[in-house]
Amino acid sequence: MRFIARLAIVPLFLFICGCGSGSNQVGPDLTLTSGNWQVNMISTTNLGAVGSGGMSLSQTGTSVSGIMHLVSPPCFTPLSGINVNATVNGPTLQLTASTATGQTISVTATGSATSLTGSYTLGGTNCPQDQGAFTAILVPSATGSWHGTLTSTAGGPATQVTAMLTQSGPDAQGFFSVSGTVTLSGSCLSSGTVGGLAIGAGYALIVTPPSGEPVAISGAMTDPATANAFSGFYSSIASTCTDSGTASLTRP
Repeated sequence: MRFIARLAIVPLFLFICGCGSGSNQVGPDLTLTSGNWQVNMISTTNLGAVGSGGMSLSQTGTSVSGIMHLVSPPCFTPLSGINVNATVNGPTLQLTASTATGQTISVTATGSATSLTGSYTLGGTNCPQDQGAFTAILVPSATGSWHGTLTSTAGGPATQVTAMLTQSGPDAQGFFSVSGTVTLSGSCLSSGTVGGLAIGAGYALIVTPPSGEPVAISGAMTDPATANAFSGFYSSIASTCTDSGTASLTRP
């Protein structure tokens, strides 16, 4: 029972050619922070189309690698990881990614250790040609103490939440794991251990009590840059406590 909310892509390159005496690198090499990155892509070919996803990212020297998962466009399957390769040249980076079935993504951008902006092109087998602007931002780990409320849409009592979470990874598929304990009070929902996955700003958690049915909580960090506030939905189908509604959690 894994509910995965996700989003995708980042990193890039820019080759600057000098004149007269030869080519020159401008500025120090860009050093990206390894971890979980959220990406949004806004098409300039198909106005109104927005792609999103997430990726694990690591850098060694001038080489950058990772695994990406895209929620959209529709020619990509979110659960299928896309291998990413990129090269840093000075303050810029160029990324290329392709799938075994022929879809391709190219991204070029500049930025900082935790934020990138630039442009992308998209195409390949069974994937419409597209291009546009993108932003990519590092999402800090969710490790820490969280507090908040589950608000029932069925008119039931609000549930107070206290969670102690630990985030680790990425795994071989590029997902980050979330574990810990969740205390639920004020309603019929039961406390338990938590397990889940994260990619980009999206998180999907399952709270499993010692007995009874689990509670699923899924959603996204409202500000990926700080990752201190989470908003989403929850659902429980336990025979003694059927409930669903919205979830809102924060940490100091």
